[in-house]
Amino acid sequence: MNNIEEKIRAFPLIQQHLTNRYQKRLEWVRVTITILTPSLVLLIGLQDKLLPNEKLLKALLLTSILLMTLSILIGLWVLLGESEAHGLAVDGIKEWVESGKKIDDLQSSVSFPWHQKILTRFFPVFVWLSILSLGTFGILKYL
Repeated sequence: MNNIEEKIRAFPLIQQHLTNRYQKRLEWVRVTITILTPSLVLLIGLQDKLLPNEKLLKALLLTSILLMTLSILIGLWVLLGESEAHGLAVDGIKEWVESGKKIDDLQSSVSFPWHQKILTRFFPVFVWLSILSLGTFGILKYL
């Protein structure tokens, strides 16, 4: 009988994590579309063939493309990981309750793997470097 009470008490917590997971998944899709569409337009717009003596411009353009690609991939991995962490939290809550433990003793924080935390720290660095590189390329190209 006590286990049923714990399942009932765990239900709102599970629902919250499922809702958060769904919202994060939708956010991931929106961000993916928002990032990839202008990036594609940007890459098509910068397809002009550079003159052979413009090595600095080529290097800046390639650096920008590489850093943007890494930023996008890291950002998408972080967002997807955040969504998945809520799913794992639901599984953890279910296991906790099924094992007969009290829901009041459960820590309610969502834990993220170490690589997600590292990527979250480096994501802004890649974004700023890609913007700086692309901005420098644009300035030098039109001077």
